[in-house]
Amino acid sequence: MDRTEQLHEIHKKLDFGKLKPFPIVSVSRQLERRGTLVRLQVEQKLLGKIKMKRKPLYLFIFTDYVIVTKRKKE
Repeated sequence: MDRTEQLHEIHKKLDFGKLKPFPIVSVSRQLERRGTLVRLQVEQKLLGKIKMKRKPLYLFIFTDYVIVTKRKKE
């Protein structure tokens, strides 16, 4: 799969919702890396108890941008 086809596939998979769609396909843009990242959110409860929430995120790292996404709830 060449670079342009890869960018078109990524563009089709992303849903921007109410946001203005970001033009992913560009001649000068190239996907460098993509993959899963886990965001840890620490919450301190009363009595000193600590609760950690894990939120899986998915990153697309391009030559000129980084897009952070999450899975769409079905």
